[in-house]
Amino acid sequence: MLYYAAMKTQSRAPAKAIRPKTKSVPRGARTKAAENSRTGPVAEALPEPSAADRAVLWHVVLIAFLAFAVFAGTLRAGFVWDDSAQIVKNEALKNLHSIPRFFTSGVWDLLYSHAVANYYRPIMYVMYALVYHLAGLQAGAFHLLNVIFHVLDAVLVYLLTLRLFRTSRMALIAGLIFAVHPVHTEAVAWIAALPELIFTCFYLLAFCFYLKAEETPGRALWWRIASVLAFSVSLLSKEMAYTLPLVLMAYGCLHLKKRFVDAMRPLAWYLIPAGVCLAARFHALRGLAPLYQFPEITVYQFWLSVIALVGQYWWKLAAPIRLNAFYVFEPSRSVFDPRVSLAFAAEAALGWAMWKLWRSGNRQWFSIAWVFLTLLPALYIHGVGLNVFTERYLYLPSLGFCWLIACLLLKLRKRRLATGLLVALIALFVVRTAVRAQVWNNEFDLDANAVQESPTAFEMHNQLGVALAGKKRFAEARAELLISVRLQPDYADGHQNLAEVDVDLGALDEAIAEYRLALPLKPDDAVLRNDFGYALYLKGDMDSAISQFKEAVRLKPDRFEPYKNLGEIYYQRRAVDEALWCYRKCAALRPGCKVNVNLASLYVQRGLLDDAVREFQEAARIEPGCAEAYYDLGAIYSQKGQWDRAIEEFRRALSLHPGDTQARANLELALKRKVR
Repeated sequence: MLYYAAMKTQSRAPAKAIRPKTKSVPRGARTKAAENSRTGPVAEALPEPSAADRAVLWHVVLIAFLAFAVFAGTLRAGFVWDDSAQIVKNEALKNLHSIPRFFTSGVWDLLYSHAVANYYRPIMYVMYALVYHLAGLQAGAFHLLNVIFHVLDAVLVYLLTLRLFRTSRMALIAGLIFAVHPVHTEAVAWIAALPELIFTCFYLLAFCFYLKAEETPGRALWWRIASVLAFSVSLLSKEMAYTLPLVLMAYGCLHLKKRFVDAMRPLAWYLIPAGVCLAARFHALRGLAPLYQFPEITVYQFWLSVIALVGQYWWKLAAPIRLNAFYVFEPSRSVFDPRVSLAFAAEAALGWAMWKLWRSGNRQWFSIAWVFLTLLPALYIHGVGLNVFTERYLYLPSLGFCWLIACLLLKLRKRRLATGLLVALIALFVVRTAVRAQVWNNEFDLDANAVQESPTAFEMHNQLGVALAGKKRFAEARAELLISVRLQPDYADGHQNLAEVDVDLGALDEAIAEYRLALPLKPDDAVLRNDFGYALYLKGDMDSAISQFKEAVRLKPDRFEPYKNLGEIYYQRRAVDEALWCYRKCAALRPGCKVNVNLASLYVQRGLLDDAVREFQEAARIEPGCAEAYYDLGAIYSQKGQWDRAIEEFRRALSLHPGDTQARANLELALKRKVR
């Protein structure tokens, strides 16, 4: 329907009236001529509206099917990398009342106190929370959300292309290529890349609504409101959405031939949500981009590196081979660097081609401009992560490349050749994408592939070492972690993870040495302090262990593990008061069978039986299968001479553990005492 409406709008362009020179035209013929003047030759070539609607429908179905089928294998994949922290360990997702916090916190603020990062993704967390409440921690459900958004994006690519270029063939080709392009694998197969898919969806919607407002002046107000609302959701999904006003300005000035003032007037609508979202981002992150990466890069090196990055992005679009989850960033330091000189030559050629196309009235200039403009936020090297170049940043910019390929195929005079090339390209991309998506199925395969493609990436050797440790392959894990710290001696996480593996291997001296190397690099890390204290505890250095646990508590008072470890040491030392303080904290932070039973046992040692009963009952309430709580309650009631209650609790304990001989003996004793 959108295709027919777009072509009908084009056909209704006003035509100049031509006065007949000699004879008058009959009334019936005049009516027919008037109809032809209103419709024009383009509309005469159009199929009937119903046929056009059916064509659009079948195109949409084909694109949607292909976009879903090529990534259907990801529905069996698991959680990898950031998914674990953002979803599995994120307590905020378990309560829908936390949704307002998503709009006032950065991505990592929900997980770590005093986190410094440049990521503000409230819509991402809203989506995660909804999926969690519908399907729990089922990785397939989160992957399904990614695939659904990819299908929507591919369909929107088709519809937007139809409106912009007024040809269903080009729209179909662009939609098919976008649906299966291998460079999209990271954005779709990785759950944590959901912001790419969401922001692209609403970005394209906002553009479509903008075009609708331009085509229907009578209803422009409502379409502009819809466009601004879609733009707002896109902004709250990812900051790359801020490029939309630039894209619309370029389209209005250079394609619609509007004066600059006239082109800017409708764009004023977009400044309101942009300003509001910038303010919300500033409040949540305590700055627009508070984390300043690569401070050692000079301004000269920065711009050289930007030129090289743009060239690398274009190359990856044209040749999606050797895809990699982690590209090592090496700043460009000379204009004679081949990466810089070749990229500059290619970008100059693209700029010249864009200018020539615009001068000739060919709309394909917009395809080249689209890639450059939508890539702009990803080129701020100081604001992105350590992985400066990443494939998911190409998800939206790749649309311009899809338009170029579609145009080139349509330029071929031999339709059979063009069709054959398209089918071959789609088939090649489908196979390449499906194979690449399998790499993202689990963290081990992903890390191993990243190490293979980037052998100098110390972060990836660290990740692979952690994955190997998770598989209990500690010797191999230690080898990878050693490579990581050799490549980057001041890498704190590498030393910390190596120390943990050494603890698992029983090499406590080596572990303590690694912790001592990591500690100056991350002195304010509560987890590191706690882990170091645990290694000292295993070594038997209790005083040093207590010192580290106390420091961990000071750094993060709401962390459970340091209190638990301190409580165990104090319990072993018979420092009951100190142990009581620790276990009270544990019960407040993470109540459960073992924690509340240990706290109750300390109350028993202090002779506070009523407090002990309360804690044993709380343990049983939290975990009805806590047999130890029932047994200890029976023992207390026996001590108080409350035999009926004691018998009841011993029987509950035996129902859970029928083979517990001590509970059975105490039950028999209670029964005898009751008879007396």
